[in-house]
Amino acid sequence: MKRFVLVSALALTACAPPLTPDPLPPLSSSALGQTLSLSGRAERWPGQAATLRWVAGGAAIGEVAADGAFTVSAAQPPAGLPRVSLLTALGLWEGADCSLNTVTLSRPGTEAFVLTSLPVGAPALGAANSPVVQPPQLRAQRGEAAVTLLYVPHDVTVSGQRVCRSRTSEPTVLLEEARSVNLALKIGWNALAVQSRSTGQVQAFGQTIYRSTVTVQGDTLGSGVTWTFLSDSLPKP
Repeated sequence: MKRFVLVSALALTACAPPLTPDPLPPLSSSALGQTLSLSGRAERWPGQAATLRWVAGGAAIGEVAADGAFTVSAAQPPAGLPRVSLLTALGLWEGADCSLNTVTLSRPGTEAFVLTSLPVGAPALGAANSPVVQPPQLRAQRGEAAVTLLYVPHDVTVSGQRVCRSRTSEPTVLLEEARSVNLALKIGWNALAVQSRSTGQVQAFGQTIYRSTVTVQGDTLGSGVTWTFLSDSLPKP
């Protein structure tokens, strides 16, 4: 059975037209400093004062006023919070089935703490009559790119391109992604803009392959970044 799967994967690679990564993005600043200091106004805010936290139910890192204005001041994440490998945090998980991999990491084994959103918690916001599908949170975006916050314990560079394939729960459906990353992360907090784009699908040997390209580069959370309140458990104004 293992031999059959290997042959099928190689045949798919030969049959389907190659997926080409986007060019490496320019190396731009991502450093926010040792202390994460943020302020802004959340869109779609439901009009209640609330607290921002490290993780849902965790220690406070900021406040949101009833009009949606928020501030954050957070130093190094507490030791008890989970870290992941930097490569995993950047969507470059190890052991992937890749037809192209030029990614280099200046300090192998680096771990990172990741904030893909700012969890929101307060007694009024936590109450809901139905199960929470999407917990209350603030998410940042620059245009169509999602913005992620990352804490690293030392300076580290990550650069290169990968084209990798993964299987899904459907035996005839595969996912293929071309990812381009170019980062010079500084000790402390960094902001990343992650731009994803679907490139359609192809058919090969009865398999459907859904394809996408992803570009990851530094961001400084300047003009053009919007913060939006998201939750499936609360009514939105």
